[in-house]
Amino acid sequence: MPGDYLLLVGTLAFDLEYARWLDEHQHHINELRVALSSQMRDDELLVLVDGVMMHYDQVFRLKSFATKSDVFHVLSGMWMSPAERFFMWLGGFRSSELLKASGCHSATSRAEANFDSHCCVCRCSRAIWSH
Repeated sequence: MPGDYLLLVGTLAFDLEYARWLDEHQHHINELRVALSSQMRDDELLVLVDGVMMHYDQVFRLKSFATKSDVFHVLSGMWMSPAERFFMWLGGFRSSELLKASGCHSATSRAEANFDSHCCVCRCSRAIWSH
């Protein structure tokens, strides 16, 4: 079961890193609020906004790496807070829609069929949709 152990370590590392990212995110948001209330100059405000944008870039890279380890952990949203999961559900987000939108389950060309046979997510989605 070494593969299961590595999968667990990958998801745990993602969860811990995401929690750290959230703490930093709150710090960035607080800085922006203070800057807006203090009538900061535009060039100084731009530096803060650029910092927030780079911070979001970090979370997207984090999710990208985590997806390579365990795509279903990232898609399930179990790393999110209960409030975030509720709002995702309320907004109509369903992780299964990503699989449908990817077109993996409906290979129509030879290239798609070749990709489909080698894609782990596609194999899993076929198993899910066939039941």
